[in-house]
Amino acid sequence: GVVLPPAPTSGVSIVMDITPTWTPGTADKRILGVQFDRFLCRPASAIVRPPSNTLSQATLAAAIFSAGLALLGLSLSSAMFAAAAIGLGQTLMMALGSGMYGTYPGKLPWLAFGVMAPASVIARVIERWRREPLSSSARFVIACCASALFLKLAGLYHPAKPIIDAMLNLHRLDAVLAGQYHHVQDLGNGVQMPYAIGLYIFSAPFAWLFSDHMAVVRTVTAAMDVFAGALLYPV
Repeated sequence: GVVLPPAPTSGVSIVMDITPTWTPGTADKRILGVQFDRFLCRPASAIVRPPSNTLSQATLAAAIFSAGLALLGLSLSSAMFAAAAIGLGQTLMMALGSGMYGTYPGKLPWLAFGVMAPASVIARVIERWRREPLSSSARFVIACCASALFLKLAGLYHPAKPIIDAMLNLHRLDAVLAGQYHHVQDLGNGVQMPYAIGLYIFSAPFAWLFSDHMAVVRTVTAAMDVFAGALLYPV
């Protein structure tokens, strides 16, 4: 355990310097250090009030999402149900691990805006294309998909979320951006398994816009998952 003294200002940095590093093999040139499971932040006292910044960010995220639901034209009961689900979902995320501390709560309002703004645009585009207002069920489908995407991304962005294969996809994406399009894994006995790079090709434009490529991979896959579910409605 490491005891961190109370800081007069927000922001505490913990730096891990690993020496020596190592590479997995001749074909894999990644420079690796150590593997750790998670960081946990526990307050010294038994009863701690949530940081005021956390409460304000959570309130702002719920307000942004509720405003987006209103722009979609949901009924009052549907909007209240969706807003309550979003509020409970993000509260659970912040209550897990050290979610209410650090920079995680500040990501939620931007995440709510990043989900609801495209959802509103998609609804308006469909209305103009069909030249008639969306039905109440279609509006509910869009709102449901937006809510699912927000909660999925809130979980993926959580600081306690295990990296698992996201790191592998991050390295593959960076390799594709560097011009390497052929990826294989040696299975032994001269057998090589090729990796499909469709995900990385599709993610490449977003990777040029955002520096956090792991977040790009997670966002693209979660968005496509929700989009595929939304396609069940017109079918």
